[in-house]
Amino acid sequence: AIDADGRFFPIEKLAAHRRGALHQAVSVFVFCGDALLMQRRAFGKYHSGGLWANTCCSHPAWGESTADSAQRRLHEE
Repeated sequence: AIDADGRFFPIEKLAAHRRGALHQAVSVFVFCGDALLMQRRAFGKYHSGGLWANTCCSHPAWGESTADSAQRRLHEE
């Protein structure tokens, strides 16, 4: 997460979302020409369940770059 002075500190994803804490996130959009690959979030997700969204998203692990986080998540998907 990110504190009021702009410093990063480790936090679990769920804790960040429940507390509404400012934190890093990665949104990935995969295009093929003009077509966008989208996902429908699982209905059981605790937030935004059932909504159509970006190709995939994630949160960087502590010390992980946003680019590495995006690559990791695409590989997982």
